[in-house]
Amino acid sequence: MKIFLVSPHYPPRFIGGTEKMAHRLARSFTARGHSVEVAAVDSVGTQEEALLCQTEVEDGVTVHRLHLNERNLVRPLGLNFCNTAIQQWFREHIRSDRPDVVHLLSGYLTTGCVLDAAFEADIPSVITLVDFWMMCPLITLLRSDGQLCSEPVEPARCVWCLRALQRRYRLVDQWLGGLPGAFFTYLGKTGMLGKHPGYREEERWIRQRREFNRRLLQKVDVVITQSRFFEEKLKEYDMLPRRMIYAPYGLEKSNHREGSGSQGKSEKFRIGYLGQIAAHKGVHVLVEAYRLLNLPPGRAELRLYGDLGTWPSYVRSLRTLARGREDVLFLGPFPGHEIGRIMDECDVIVTPSIWYENHPTVILEAFDHGKPVIASDLGGMIEMVRHGVDGFLFEAGNPRSLAEQLRKLIEDPFLYERLRAGIQPVRRLDEEVTDLELLYMELVESRRG
Repeated sequence: MKIFLVSPHYPPRFIGGTEKMAHRLARSFTARGHSVEVAAVDSVGTQEEALLCQTEVEDGVTVHRLHLNERNLVRPLGLNFCNTAIQQWFREHIRSDRPDVVHLLSGYLTTGCVLDAAFEADIPSVITLVDFWMMCPLITLLRSDGQLCSEPVEPARCVWCLRALQRRYRLVDQWLGGLPGAFFTYLGKTGMLGKHPGYREEERWIRQRREFNRRLLQKVDVVITQSRFFEEKLKEYDMLPRRMIYAPYGLEKSNHREGSGSQGKSEKFRIGYLGQIAAHKGVHVLVEAYRLLNLPPGRAELRLYGDLGTWPSYVRSLRTLARGREDVLFLGPFPGHEIGRIMDECDVIVTPSIWYENHPTVILEAFDHGKPVIASDLGGMIEMVRHGVDGFLFEAGNPRSLAEQLRKLIEDPFLYERLRAGIQPVRRLDEEVTDLELLYMELVESRRG
């Protein structure tokens, strides 16, 4: 089959969860004899052209790296739901290359125009919803005041959150406990913002974005989700597709059970965090929880792995929070192939996110390497971590709740070993790829029939 995968970004420059997913699927399909092409945004710059494409072949996969012109995009980027230049490129490429199936991973940056192009060419289409881009311009369903957006809201609320990307709006909202955003939303709902500069256009854009994405989900052949929680969110937002499949990620095989990764905890209890060093990931909650433990030197250490340069002001705030604790280690990023070594350097993995994580790969990686997980009680994480069996859940955003769970493991080695014994085998990549192959073939045959 000719398989066309579309992702917001693609390695090696970008190595987030979605990018890793695209990479491992592309390599796996190629290894099974399929012809695979990938398209992903590589940069947003100021070149003359609206869109430039750099094509290269990597490990048998044809990769189209798209370079977008920022002047051709609506700001902020979350408002983009169908860009003319992107739409034209995908329309021409799909029409000329005629893939058997188009599989979109998220809609961020590449937008839903990818699916529209597949519809026009009558090519089977699939989308994997890895984040909340379809519902939320900020992707996270996390409001500007730091609170979760727990239900569908007025367009004015979205307008405010987008404006709060600017410092002058965000700081006021945070200082006043979200009151400015709530008042702005009220004024929008009552129609009193009609003459506010730019408001009408921004509100119209939000409404159009919602309707466009709702239409896509109802027209695409198959929508894939990795959590039951996500299905419930689609119902809440009136975005239920005609066909939806629950299909969690699969991991490549590891040999941790024969290596040091299967050993018990070390004398010094090592608490690990792997991922973005970003506010929505709740790293500050973890650092504060560790401070609350107030452990004597040499009893434990907090190991933070992730890029320290993306959000420098946030990293500075974390360093300030950790001041005086030499056992809080900022260890920076690491190559993906070193995940086994990193897991060996940790006894427990914490995912302290304050947004609705869907199906974090790091939890699967931790379990695959025999490490218990302590996770926020939000989103799909509740479905992945079995409280008291293979890890613990804690109240999201509450450092004291997290500290309580950490203290249990530090003080009770038998509890730690019991949690390790409760870890079950994770789903494998081969199984995921086989399921996708069968789905693709079914869609192709239905078109031919």
